[in-house]
This record gives sequence, C-alpha cells and structure tokens, in this order.
Amino acid sequence: MSVADFPTIVERLRSMLLPYMPQLALQIDTPKQVELALIGSKVIAGKERLDHPMFAIRTGKSYVSFYVFPLFTHPDEIEVPKSLHPRRQGRNCFNFSKPIDAIQFRDLNILLRTVWEIYANEGVVKPIK
Repeated sequence: MSVADFPTIVERLRSMLLPYMPQLALQIDTPKQVELALIGSKVIAGKERLDHPMFAIRTGKSYVSFYVFPLFTHPDEIEVPKSLHPRRQGRNCFNFSKPIDAIQFRDLNILLRTVWEIYANEGVVKPIK
C-alpha cells in the first residue's frame, strides 16, 4: 500500500466518528489529522478530567493511526476485538498501513459503540440511538 491510499483510510475512519461528533468538540480538523474531545470538566472512571480527548486520527509517514483514548480510562471494561490486535500499538492506538478490511471496520465500530455506552452509563455523554 502506498501513502497515496492514506486519504482513503482517513476518510473511512472519519466516517466511523460521525455519529459521535455532535457531542464532541472538533479540536483539529485537517486532511491529515482529526482530534475530538469532551470539553469542560467531566468525572470519568471516578476522576475529574478537563477537556478529555476521545478519538484522534493522525497520518504519519508509513501508517495512519487511530486513537481511542477511553481505552486508558477503562482498560478493564473494554475488550478490544481480536481482529484489531495486529493493528494495535500500545494501549489506545491502532495503526493502518493497509486498507481496513470489512471485519476490522465492523469491529472498530463495535469498539466505538462499547466505549460510548460506557461513557453514557457514567452520564458523561448522551446515548447514541
């Protein structure tokens, strides 16, 4: 896969974030980088947090990174689907140097819904219907 394919990966990842964007602040929005956060003071996993990052997409030289920051706050409550393990880098980052296959796309969406439901159950965000 070439770097020329990275915009396609970014757009696919960006499309997954659309349902959540109305409740998040768009901190950075460029063709190579997107950052979404909860603005203000929120109690998440029993700790008060200010301007808490939620999701990010960053294009590097050899891959596109997708960050799911709630994996830091709820590491024991969120199970990462097995199809995403080869893409996982660290605790909250997934790197894509090849196109996202249908199973990984589905599992990323499941992961995002799971994260959102946990935050909704804590009263941090409103549920997505």
